[in-house]
Amino acid sequence: MFWLSNQSKPCHCFLKMDNGDTLGAYNKPPGILQKKVNDPDDKHPKNLPTCSDVPGSDCKVRQAFGDYPTYQLYGFAGTSNTGPAQILKDAGITYTFPACAWGSEVPKEGPPHYYPGLYGD
Repeated sequence: MFWLSNQSKPCHCFLKMDNGDTLGAYNKPPGILQKKVNDPDDKHPKNLPTCSDVPGSDCKVRQAFGDYPTYQLYGFAGTSNTGPAQILKDAGITYTFPACAWGSEVPKEGPPHYYPGLYGD
């Protein structure tokens, strides 16, 4: 993989709850987008994450996380950043992810987990 000089390297975003739990989606095993609570990569990151507060209800976020599919095909369902973005959207929370969070753009319309263009539309 390569990056053009005006592009940032990709970053991984996850949700850190008030009690310290982390919620996210991960390309583990490779090719599978898996939702997980307290993934070791989040609890013990190689690089210190830059976090920002997201206003909203922990309860609604946890409910949206519970409704998010446990296993999906990576790429077809998005990236590891699609999970947190879709979860926040489903919880009714508007948030703009950093430019490095590739795949965090979730559809504004259509059913949950629908990605325009994926099915030839």
